[in-house]
Amino acid sequence: MKWIEKRTIRTNVKVENWQDAVKKSGDLLVSGEFVDPRYIQAMIETTIELGPYCVIAPGIAIPHARPEMGVIETGFSAITLADPVEFGNHDNDPVFLVLAFCALDHDSHINILKLMARAISREGFIKRVKQAVDEDELEKILNFPGDDDSF
Repeated sequence: MKWIEKRTIRTNVKVENWQDAVKKSGDLLVSGEFVDPRYIQAMIETTIELGPYCVIAPGIAIPHARPEMGVIETGFSAITLADPVEFGNHDNDPVFLVLAFCALDHDSHINILKLMARAISREGFIKRVKQAVDEDELEKILNFPGDDDSF
């Protein structure tokens, strides 16, 4: 089963800075009816407050916020950036892939992080994502066989 849908995936997105990258990934969560618009600002504020903790691997950020900040249902978005941006994480910047997510509760949150860790840790994942030319290709890379999308 798919854990992310093409409707919440964009490639080669032009952004000004990390806040703009979070906003554009959040816009996809809003348009997908996973969150209220206020969730976007909550993701930005969480990153400002806690630092660039969401940059979890070289080139990959997973911004998110607390469920009470406007989550309607569990969901995901993914954007690749035309030009990578700095989030302030010296070990893992610059970011080229933003995987935003929203979870309804703590258990869903933990399961999402496990799912993303499995996806990111696959051999060749980063190289394939960087080479993805469109949303169809990126969707196939992200929705690899054998994943369980139960949260």
